[in-house]
Amino acid sequence: MNFYLKVLLLTLSTVLIQHFSRFFYIVQGWGNSLLKHYPGDCHVVSGFSTYGSEDMTLLPDGKVLISSGMFGLQPNFDYSKSQAKGIIYIMDTNKSFTSVEKLDVVGWPESAHFEPHGIHYWEHQNKSVSVFVILHMPEVVARFTYDGRKTLTLSKVYEDKQLFRDLNGIFVTSEDSFYVTNIFHARHQVQPS
Repeated sequence: MNFYLKVLLLTLSTVLIQHFSRFFYIVQGWGNSLLKHYPGDCHVVSGFSTYGSEDMTLLPDGKVLISSGMFGLQPNFDYSKSQAKGIIYIMDTNKSFTSVEKLDVVGWPESAHFEPHGIHYWEHQNKSVSVFVILHMPEVVARFTYDGRKTLTLSKVYEDKQLFRDLNGIFVTSEDSFYVTNIFHARHQVQPS
């Protein structure tokens, strides 16, 4: 028998054995374990403004804080003509997953732009909560005291004109420290190889 014919028969045999094995495996039901591990049906959460939400953080008491108002991503959005203000919402998961309420923000100047983005919290030893929010225009991180109900009161603003450029995410590590990410900029330019 010629060499090429042997190679062709061996290849054909291998393919047939592989297909037969796969068919037998499927018919027997081996490996067909399906575990239902999703939380349930999705639904619309009511109460948001037309600007949607950007980030959220779950507090220890089961309440979720949600930042909303990323206007800069709206096509042809003109800040100079807009009266739009960002909002921070709260959803109490102990009661309902279907609606949110607006939080009052105290201490942020009325004339200042308020465009919340990333949001995270720090729980103090006395169980009080500080909420850290990334705000755009200018790029700052604002620390608020949360009253446990419906009010955030400004307690400190962190600025760094060199490192805070297009801030995105925040992770709080103590009552006065955090990590942030810059969405469009790197600290050092990486040259392609």
